Amino acid sequence: MMGFRESQAGIERGDRCISLGTWEPEARAGYPVHLLLPRDGNHLTSMIHQIFVANTAPMIVLTPTRKTWGSETVELFRQHKSVLAPLVELIEVTSNGWSATDAWWETLRDFLDRINPPNLVTVAPYEFRKKGDFWVVHFDGKEGFVKDSIGAKYLSILFSKPGESMFALDLQLIGSGHDPKTAPQEAGLELGDQQSVQEIEERSRRLLFELDQAKNERNSILENEIREEI
Repeated sequence: MMGFRESQAGIERGDRCISLGTWEPEARAGYPVHLLLPRDGNHLTSMIHQIFVANTAPMIVLTPTRKTWGSETVELFRQHKSVLAPLVELIEVTSNGWSATDAWWETLRDFLDRINPPNLVTVAPYEFRKKGDFWVVHFDGKEGFVKDSIGAKYLSILFSKPGESMFALDLQLIGSGHDPKTAPQEAGLELGDQQSVQEIEERSRRLLFELDQAKNERNSILENEIREEI
C-alpha cells in the first residue's frame, strides 16, 4: 500500500517503537521505517535519540499525529537526513481499505532529496527525473514515483524531444543504446542491387533490436543465429 518492504518481526503488546519495514528506492539500499507511539513530547525526544544511536542510517519515522512534535525534534531529523511524518495525514480510508495519500509520496520525495540532494535548485512544473531505481514524476502539482523499466526509459526519451516525431523502432534502438542513424553500419550490411536503402535500414535496425533482446534473455542460440545473419 505504501511502497515499502514490510517487517516480518512481530509486534508485542505495549510496544511503542514499531519497525514497519524498509523503503528501498535503489538496489541494495534500504532505509528503516519506524512507527513511534510517544506519550508526550519528551518521550518522543527520548525515543528518537535511542533509534538514532541504534541506527545511524537515514530513516523514515512516523507518529500518529504532529501533537508531540517540537521545533528541536524537526531540526534533529533534518540534521540526521531523516524524515518525521504524521501517519494521520499519510493514509486514508477507501472502498478497498487503506490507501496512501499524496502526502505520503511527498514525504518519500522529501526523504530522497535529503539523502541525495538533486542538482536542480528548483523543481520544474513538469518533471520526469531518474533517481536510483525510480523515476520522480512531477505533474500538475502532484508528485509520485515510477519504478525503473524499459517503458519509463522510452518515456524519458520522448519527453527529451518534445514535438518531434519518432519511429517506434528508432525509440527501441535509442533505448537499447544504439544510434538509429548509424544502425546499418553497425549491423555491417551492404546495399544490394535489388534492395532499397530503406529496406536495408529497417532490416538492420530490426536485427540490432532482436540481438539486444536475445542478450537480455540470455538466449545464446538465437544470439548466434542473429550474428550469423548480420
